[in-house]
Amino acid sequence: MLSVKELETLNLIAVKGNSDHYLDLPKIQLINLENLDILVVHGHEHNVKYGLEQLIKVAESYDVDLCIYGHTHQKQMIVHKGITYLNPGAISGFNGSYCLYENGKITFYEV
Repeated sequence: MLSVKELETLNLIAVKGNSDHYLDLPKIQLINLENLDILVVHGHEHNVKYGLEQLIKVAESYDVDLCIYGHTHQKQMIVHKGITYLNPGAISGFNGSYCLYENGKITFYEV
């Protein structure tokens, strides 16, 4: 297991989740990877547990190509009005999963 100090040395994109009260993380991250504009959010502030309607409005307002979110810990990938919405799932727990973006393709993997 990595310590917080070790994690700080890695080039990770992280956002504040609903259990991260004491961590100094941003609520959103906007990044560009291989000419893709990407919005990264946890999702709890956009009620993704009950649907993607609020998240869709936010992603559209930032005019991104890809929106990565979490909170529900359930893997999902949908495309709506040209924006891909991606929840990689959870690396641990029941039905653990993660995904990788390689050569323009998103692939899910089971843990």
